Amino acid sequence: MPATIIPPTHTTRLRKLLSHSHVVSQLPPLHSQQTRTWAGFWTIVPGFIKRYTPIPTGDEKKLTTPALIDLSKTRIHDQIRSVDHKVDRARKKDLVAVTRTKTAMQEESSYSEPEYAQAGRPKSDYSWYLENIDKHNLPEVSGSDRLEPLQMVENLISEVVCQRDEAFAIRTYPCTGLGVWLCPYIYLSPAYQAILEKLKSGGSIMDVGCFLGMDLRRLVYDGAPSDRMYAVDIVSHWDTSYHLFNDEQKFEAKFIESDFLASENADLDKILGKIDIISVSAVLHQWLWEKQVEAAKKLVQYSSGPRAMIVGYQIGNQRSRELIMNGTTVPVRRHDPVSFARMWDQVGSETGTKWQTIAELRWWSDLGWDPKDYQWMDKGDRVLDFVVTRLE
Repeated sequence: MPATIIPPTHTTRLRKLLSHSHVVSQLPPLHSQQTRTWAGFWTIVPGFIKRYTPIPTGDEKKLTTPALIDLSKTRIHDQIRSVDHKVDRARKKDLVAVTRTKTAMQEESSYSEPEYAQAGRPKSDYSWYLENIDKHNLPEVSGSDRLEPLQMVENLISEVVCQRDEAFAIRTYPCTGLGVWLCPYIYLSPAYQAILEKLKSGGSIMDVGCFLGMDLRRLVYDGAPSDRMYAVDIVSHWDTSYHLFNDEQKFEAKFIESDFLASENADLDKILGKIDIISVSAVLHQWLWEKQVEAAKKLVQYSSGPRAMIVGYQIGNQRSRELIMNGTTVPVRRHDPVSFARMWDQVGSETGTKWQTIAELRWWSDLGWDPKDYQWMDKGDRVLDFVVTRLE
């Protein structure tokens, strides 16, 4: 038997009745995922009426049309209450999720290195580990051309892979697993010639997050003395670098194993306020804004004064935002050039210094990466290249 259809006059009456109902007036706003609004609710009322108008059977056949309307109204209110319960459950679920996210961000903001860098899982678990990294053994890296004076060991390719795996067993950073560390970044910096000339004239450099010291060794090849170079990292890969380059007897850069954020270190204290060039690549992007500011303020303490430079690159994004890094539970801040400059304005204000920031987004291919190297990244991620110069 087809459903009873309530005449339009009664539908209008029902609308008016429900519009003044205490049930409707006390309804909370819909969950953000719900696309309907209560104004739009009335567009589906006729459907509700048709669906929930009871089919008269037995004694119900004797009910008048107004009585049927009351019964329909009850059914509609039952449906509304059902929606209310679903909304409340969704709200509670969202509240728990938001609370967990905020808690995670607060917890993660206290770390000096992310949990995904801690070794312990099989290499195959990491989307940023590639078995074959031969493509990054470029002539300028392998020693057959530009870096021959670094005396890299014979049978280079197999040795590089072996040393890469040794380093990955210490910390599982993306740059290690992908092999992109083989390409010295610093010589791609727009400030490279200025850096080189500064070092040749007696300037000093500190490489924070130095890893195997590729950037410092590149500077040495191009004529910079290594006796005023300082390499800083939270964990040591330095012996691995000596095995790879076979230069322990002549490479004079001083390695300092230290968490420069969380601990005091006598060797680091000695160079406070004495560094002309600070290189910090693939480090700041590990944290949220507040932690990046904290780290940047720490770097400022090592700068020698006006004309000192802080240079490097990190993962940026076409849109400045906070996100959970793909494949991890780590919340991070991805900067665009504008937000990165704004951060340094804040750093300057809070340290009584003044900085000029030049930053730009570049393509990963500019660093010699191919799509497999960055397929694990988030949408819009780019290379954020920066040169920050102290003015005051």
